Amino acid sequence: MLLIADTSRFGAVDESPFVTIDSAHRIWVATYNGYKVYDARGQYVRTVGRFGGGPLEFTAAGPIYTDADGRLHAFDPAVYRELIISNSFELLDTRQLPLGAVEDVVGLSNDGQRALVNAEFIDPQLFASAVHQLDSGKVTRSFATSTDSVSPHRGSALARKIAVARTGHFIIAKKYVYEFDVVSQEGTSLLRARRTKVWPSPPGGVPKPLEPSDELWGSIHDITVDSDGRLWVLSWDPKPNWRDLVSIRTGPDGAADVRQKDDSESLYVTRLEVFDLRNGEILGTQTFQNMIWGFLGPDRAFGFNYAASGEPQLAVFQLSLDDAPNK
Repeated sequence: MLLIADTSRFGAVDESPFVTIDSAHRIWVATYNGYKVYDARGQYVRTVGRFGGGPLEFTAAGPIYTDADGRLHAFDPAVYRELIISNSFELLDTRQLPLGAVEDVVGLSNDGQRALVNAEFIDPQLFASAVHQLDSGKVTRSFATSTDSVSPHRGSALARKIAVARTGHFIIAKKYVYEFDVVSQEGTSLLRARRTKVWPSPPGGVPKPLEPSDELWGSIHDITVDSDGRLWVLSWDPKPNWRDLVSIRTGPDGAADVRQKDDSESLYVTRLEVFDLRNGEILGTQTFQNMIWGFLGPDRAFGFNYAASGEPQLAVFQLSLDDAPNK
């Protein structure tokens, strides 16, 4: 559908997992300290934000979504705050959040007051919970307690991908273990589904530096629910020949370091699977050589191609189980 291949000083695309489409069909892509905005044809419009801690400034630009009234909700995971931006690029409000770094977010109300977020929450009672419901920036409920005994409240142990079903139930998927839960808004677990033998998971579900004896693990990169109430899951699966694509280097301390070869192809393929949320049954599966990073609604996704000179290019395309991504 669209390829953004701008190479200008200000319009060049930065590789990022945080991409959204606003009510004017413009594409917002997180950059280091703000968001680059492109029109529906892929032409650069402007950058929103700059480095800093003041109004409309970011230390790190993170997850972003558009509410039903067209407002953009942008999260700065470095300083734990939410910036609400109009579709004419004006700052409407800033909320300091009682959370750690927000890694994923889904809006729950048309007015943008309620949201579901994946974030650390350092609290004596809820410090190990991975998913939180926000109402006007305040936590009203928490879900998905980490089972990691070493670092249950930090980083990868809490990594989740989240979505909301038509029923209002929450879908919470672990990132490094192919498992998802369907949870009621009150926190009751309604269904748990787990795919086995898809790809290895890191020990305890928490990534660590890859060692020569390790198997390369996969990860879930995004989930969404379509208009028929089916769950779509994007995962990155290690290629069977991934060891041919890496080199092993030994450091001065004798430790072995596994690295991807500079001139090699990706170590992964993208797997798309669709599930029936009533029973966890798999309805279809397909793999793509393209590295697909995330969904932009129930029928579109995005990923990155690379020019011959190495610059990333943002690809936005329709996605189905029947065809390869149609750029």
